[in-house]
Amino acid sequence: MNLQDIYQTIVHIGCRLANTPHGFIYIINQKQEELELKYGTGFYRRCQGTKHTREAPSLAGAVWKTGRPLSVPDIQHWPGRARDCSDGWEEVRAAAGLPICADYGLVAVLGLGFLTAGHILTEAEANILNQFGQMASLALRYNADEVKIKTRPKIRVPGLPALTGREAMVLKRMAAGLSNQEIARELKVELSTVKTHINHLFDKLDVHSRTQALIRAWELGLFDKRPYNF
Repeated sequence: MNLQDIYQTIVHIGCRLANTPHGFIYIINQKQEELELKYGTGFYRRCQGTKHTREAPSLAGAVWKTGRPLSVPDIQHWPGRARDCSDGWEEVRAAAGLPICADYGLVAVLGLGFLTAGHILTEAEANILNQFGQMASLALRYNADEVKIKTRPKIRVPGLPALTGREAMVLKRMAAGLSNQEIARELKVELSTVKTHINHLFDKLDVHSRTQALIRAWELGLFDKRPYNF
């Protein structure tokens, strides 16, 4: 996937999780000076290319400054609302912003718009979106060379159980978003074999889910830009 496809995928999955057709993603530039709306859908489609500084009024800027999720039940009367690209925004009654962070700071903001004033994300929705944000950050980190984000070197932990070649291949494909069935087809093995490799990965990384495994693998420096070199 190219970078624009990744932006689009992140927005559309976020919209499905929040049950809204209106969403956007802002990316913070390399110099940490401004953010740009790279992809928008629904009401936000017309706003692609919009840029804001960190201090300018906007939902994304507010999330950037605090590094925390933000839910605004009445965006029309919220003083921090952006004032540009207002055409059509009167139909958006509530909005939410989700930070997407790397280990060195916030790199993007996922935004969601709602037609109903007073709409607040439920705890379940917030938890799911937070987990998704962690996955989205992995996708952006993995493409950091294209995004031109300065990444920190990863430190390998002494004593970490070594992954077998097959486990490394499965982990890399998990990071690419492939399902167990897709991994089995690509590696030409049985589905049960893939599940066994994943269970071994969980044991070695001391985790209990795919999301935790990918985050843990990244934190431990197991991902490398060279093909299948972990």
